Amino acid sequence: LEKFWTSLSGPSWNYTTMGVCIKELGESSFGDTTWSFTKSISGDYMIDPCGTTVPKSQFRGLSCACNSTVCNVTSIETPCGKLSGQLPPDLSAIVNLQSLTLHHNDIGGPLQIKNMQSLTFLYINYNKFNGQIPNYFPISMKNIYMSDNKFTGTIPSSIGYLTNLLELNLGDNIGLVGNIPNTFINLKKLQLFNAYDCSFSGSLPTILGDMIQLQILNLHNNQFQSQLPSSLGLLTNLKYMKICGNLITGTIPNTFINLIN
Repeated sequence: LEKFWTSLSGPSWNYTTMGVCIKELGESSFGDTTWSFTKSISGDYMIDPCGTTVPKSQFRGLSCACNSTVCNVTSIETPCGKLSGQLPPDLSAIVNLQSLTLHHNDIGGPLQIKNMQSLTFLYINYNKFNGQIPNYFPISMKNIYMSDNKFTGTIPSSIGYLTNLLELNLGDNIGLVGNIPNTFINLKKLQLFNAYDCSFSGSLPTILGDMIQLQILNLHNNQFQSQLPSSLGLLTNLKYMKICGNLITGTIPNTFINLIN
């Protein structure tokens, strides 16, 4: 935790704006203590990040699971706090971390989440992350929000094997190219897929119709060149679809009569 704090300009964090965002998330259980790693003369930390001795004295944005012998950090929620710098590689040492929320900050560099086996929720939208999207995400992932960054390259096919994934937001990363991997045929639970304002190209893949739980599909402002695949008419749970700003041709498929929602 200390390396996370120092790597992201901890002394300059804005806890006022951070607190507003945390309340908007509906998280009332997080503590109100300012992060600090001051040590006593004996060399021990003076403040317990998990606040095991005083109720709600854990660090702001931190959630822990504790038993009689140990506390494990399970959630870090520090959005809108003017965090800057890069994530430390040591973040993977927090092996029980399930949720990482860092949206609306100024964090750059590569996304380093390797070996974070318990990670389930990742919200890093509205930052300055760059480089390629990691090939590795744990199978436990349910929500991935990476929009409004500076990622480049193609979508890793490995994301298509995250069979528990519910929401995937890759929008507004102009450096993302290529097409949607065929492995996305496995995302049977996906409810939201955003890939707008990127540089994806080629034909709209027919495998989109296999995402049978999809409710929101945003692919606008890319370079897709094709007719609308009739398989989109299989998305009977679809409530919102936006694909303008591409080079779509042809007619609307008859199968769209099934899109009653």
